[in-house]
Amino acid sequence: MMAFYNAKGPIATYAKTGHELEFESIQTCGQKVTFMSFITSFSQNFNSTWNEESVYGRIDPIATFQGNKRTISVSWEVPAANLTEAKNNIKMFSKLFQ
Repeated sequence: MMAFYNAKGPIATYAKTGHELEFESIQTCGQKVTFMSFITSFSQNFNSTWNEESVYGRIDPIATFQGNKRTISVSWEVPAANLTEAKNNIKMFSKLFQ
């Protein structure tokens, strides 16, 4: 059984202590989207790219650093106590995807 709480219950208390998930866009001059949510997983990976070149007179190749690539993955659950909160969550997701 899954229990949902309204904005006056435990979720609001949790969010008021600084546990809101917020996304801020740098393309739209700081437009923000905030969710009262629970993060279920978070991971980040760093991959370095190197260019190796074999040259005459050396046993090992010369490696030249090309750059890093960072990948972030996050998943979260957004609860809704009623239809109004669910519709508001959908609006916030729509805004996030834009």
